Amino acid sequence: MASHAVFEWEAHEFEKQHKSSDWYWGLGIAVIVLASVSFIFNNVILGILVIIAGFLIALFAMNHHEPSRFALTGRGLVVDDELFPFQTLESFWVDTSDKHRTPRLLVKSQKLTMPLIVIPLEDVDEEEIEEFIGRYLPLDEHTEPIAHKLFERLGF
Repeated sequence: MASHAVFEWEAHEFEKQHKSSDWYWGLGIAVIVLASVSFIFNNVILGILVIIAGFLIALFAMNHHEPSRFALTGRGLVVDDELFPFQTLESFWVDTSDKHRTPRLLVKSQKLTMPLIVIPLEDVDEEEIEEFIGRYLPLDEHTEPIAHKLFERLGF
């Protein structure tokens, strides 16, 4: 993984939730209704897009993901094999507000395509992580994006 890692851990990027056949039926019905309405209003492209999106969502929901590997080094944050140097990161926050969820490390990046990196802290001492990153980045309260929470609530 990362050379000279101070902290290393593995975690699933999201908590895997078992989806019953009812979940897939609901997805199918929603896709059929949305696609039908699109076709009724002569919006064929949107109807086809809804069908493709529904198919991809079902495929993604069935997929079993391997846990991601995370590490903290003196150079930066490593997610799987990608290094995010501390120079490209602005600030961080350790979110422990929800006692029913795994604590999360929220790191604000300077990249426009990935403004907030959300990392679950499974089997890691949050206080040690906070102390280590605090040497390199300022502590600034961040909140997890609403879309992230919504997708988790919907079972993704």
